[in-house]
Amino acid sequence: MIGKETVTDAVIGRAKFPSVLADGPEAPGAITSVDARVVPDCTGTRVRTKGLATFDATFLSHIRNVILPTEDGITRCLGVEEKQYEMSVANVGAASAMGVGIDIKGLSAGPAALLALLSADLGMPVPQNVVCTGHVGSLKGDIRVVENIPAKMLAAAADPDVTTFIYPALDGDASFSSLSPMESERVRRAVRSCHDDLEIVAVKDVFELVQAVFPDQAVVEGALRTGFFGNELQGKRGEGCLTETACYLVTEVRRRFMSVLERLLLSGETTEAKRLLAEWAKHYVCKGEYPTRTGGQFLRLIHSLPPSVRRLKLTVPLLDVATCIQLSQFAASSDYDDVLVLFRLADGRSGSSFCRTAQTGAPTRATWKASGPSRLDGVLAELDRDALTKNVALPIDAARACYVADAVTVQSDEEFLDAICAFYLHMLRHTGSVFGTADTADAGAEALALLERSFARRGGRKAALAEARTGNSGGLRFVFDLMTECHKQLKLEDHVRYVLAEAMDSADYDAKVNLMAAFLKRHKHELPTDIASTPPARFANHWDDVVRAYCESMTTLTARLRAL
Repeated sequence: MIGKETVTDAVIGRAKFPSVLADGPEAPGAITSVDARVVPDCTGTRVRTKGLATFDATFLSHIRNVILPTEDGITRCLGVEEKQYEMSVANVGAASAMGVGIDIKGLSAGPAALLALLSADLGMPVPQNVVCTGHVGSLKGDIRVVENIPAKMLAAAADPDVTTFIYPALDGDASFSSLSPMESERVRRAVRSCHDDLEIVAVKDVFELVQAVFPDQAVVEGALRTGFFGNELQGKRGEGCLTETACYLVTEVRRRFMSVLERLLLSGETTEAKRLLAEWAKHYVCKGEYPTRTGGQFLRLIHSLPPSVRRLKLTVPLLDVATCIQLSQFAASSDYDDVLVLFRLADGRSGSSFCRTAQTGAPTRATWKASGPSRLDGVLAELDRDALTKNVALPIDAARACYVADAVTVQSDEEFLDAICAFYLHMLRHTGSVFGTADTADAGAEALALLERSFARRGGRKAALAEARTGNSGGLRFVFDLMTECHKQLKLEDHVRYVLAEAMDSADYDAKVNLMAAFLKRHKHELPTDIASTPPARFANHWDDVVRAYCESMTTLTARLRAL
């Protein structure tokens, strides 16, 4: 079992919900919070309450019989041991201003209670700009409609600290049909009237609730604090809402960690970044494990940041030397180079090494290895425009889309080369085509070669530098766009050549001709007429012209759209 965190280190879970202060459709609402914290087992019951504001007997029973078992169903999948909790309620509206508590009646605080327990148990802070209402209807995790949603929504809209209101999806279950037509229309009107003031999110179950509430940073921090960072729940998907929720919390958590770290560094939140890295290091020290290749990953991330971010916002070291020494004790001999990189980060010498590029992992489709019609179908499916777009082009476009240059022009050659190198590394890192360690000069050489190729018909490197200096056509944005399209075409060509080589190298001559005939027929409208009309035997052993023409046709449209 995990559960290494001590009670004194535990996060106090706090989640907000809207409460109604009186009966009737026009009753005013107020924002209330429910708190939960882990306590030692000293009462014989897993949930105890305290404070002026109290839960009525019905809701307390609901917590013990539905909310707590639902929370257990999620944490059990993560390997987190069961705990005991102390829960309380604080009214931050009119009631607290009068110095009195309130009684929490009904079941609409259920989602907030569940979030507070999860937050305390897993160390995931709940954003305090979010309020939620609903009824956790069963141990399956469904969230049902409750009464007085309009009043609760208006209370949330009136609170300047609240930006997001979460409520049960109106078509989420049959309980909505129990609402009167008048109440149903009042809910719809409230959604329309509050739409400009709130982000309004409808959820039908606990899985959607957790997705809507916890941002990646909270999930990553919880995974590190609680110990499920890097866990895999293979074969668990499809086993129900609670298992799906647990799977969501562990899915690609390492990638999410790097994404959060990147966002913090880009925004200049170095203190937060250092705190996150300290949690990361503590996690691996507790496990007695060295995080393989992460020194190189951190270095690539730093090199891929815009130059001004590195100069003005990044304060080193990001990790202290003592932490690096602790981590290095668990390194295997194959990790020694990476440990050296990690120590360079610790003493601030992040520019002395660089992790170079490599080909993206070569695809291995079983259908390519098959024989007969299935082999042909598999190859054609892999070379289809939609498949190539999804597997090759879209990741590159996404990497370009999420890169924000800190300036559109440069003042010197050195600044220009630094900018294109950072952008090139960003693209490689975000498309998963980076590994190993090498000298920084390799990065500059590869970025410069891509730049030269991108501007080959526009005047070469001098023209690119002139554009970056003047910004006549968009400056660095234009340069990065052309580099993206060139990089994408090169990767498309590499991928298509690989697929054809895998399919044709071991095939006889007739099979090669048949494959090229099928390819030319399927893509005749995307190829130049002189190639599409050529007998397929011409390309059975020489398909470079076909590959180049096909990939150019795929990138031309994107380039034209960028030019608009």
